[in-house]
Amino acid sequence: MGRRGQETEQDVRIEVNTSEFDRAYALVQQWQKRSRAVQRQFLYRAVDGVYDDILGLLPSDRRELRKSIKMQRIRGLPDSACGYVIRSVPKGAAVSKAEISTTVIYVEAKSNLMRSVPVETALLEEFSPWTVETLPYAPDPKTAKVISRRVSTREVVQVRQMRLRDKPTWRRRMVVAGIKMAGSGLQPRPGGMEAIPDVAFESLRLEFGLGGEPSKPHWRRAVLQLALRGGAGMIARKREFIRAMTDPTFTAWEQWPRRTRGFVTVAEAKRYVPFQKRLGIRVGNK
Repeated sequence: MGRRGQETEQDVRIEVNTSEFDRAYALVQQWQKRSRAVQRQFLYRAVDGVYDDILGLLPSDRRELRKSIKMQRIRGLPDSACGYVIRSVPKGAAVSKAEISTTVIYVEAKSNLMRSVPVETALLEEFSPWTVETLPYAPDPKTAKVISRRVSTREVVQVRQMRLRDKPTWRRRMVVAGIKMAGSGLQPRPGGMEAIPDVAFESLRLEFGLGGEPSKPHWRRAVLQLALRGGAGMIARKREFIRAMTDPTFTAWEQWPRRTRGFVTVAEAKRYVPFQKRLGIRVGNK
């Protein structure tokens, strides 16, 4: 009876050890995948923290600027790599009559044109900026984008004076090109003239306190706060990272990192490097 009891106890011990071995072996088999997921989630958490800090530092009255800022994944990187950008994605908005006195207009040819820039667009781009009243005609939305920039009334007056001063030049060139123009400039339509807010300009002005704006750093301060927190501090606060690498029953890592709303290509991401340089933000070794 005693020997039989010993055999049963040994069988139980072997089964328990086998179960622990299976879990440990499964962890070893998934080690590479888990490690990659942790790296990607760590990056996501870091960038998401900067994104939250930027929104937290922006004044609440800058609604258009706040709404435009998005965190998006960079698509097209090698399988072993992962990257994100925080960028402004402004939507077209009407320039109301009340905003005309503090708005200047820039016209830019779209970068994805498969043909040469039409002269109608090229001339408006060459003589930008305009005021709403001096813009002689509405550009074709298929070839150009209209960007509105919020400035002081004094700057609007200066732009208006420049365009009226060189009006003989640009008007003559437009007549030669056969472009039809409004008699006294483009008048605002009932709903206002639609343009894309120049949130990058507004953000830089706010960041450095330019043009009479009080300085309210949000990009640089958010990145600085990330550096002050440090990677070690993030690891210490995120038990999920440790569990992902040590707990065979933890499966949440399979869903890492979270999906973002929208994405950018590698080529699009490179376009934000000049803005980053203007801020004086240096990322990586370059």
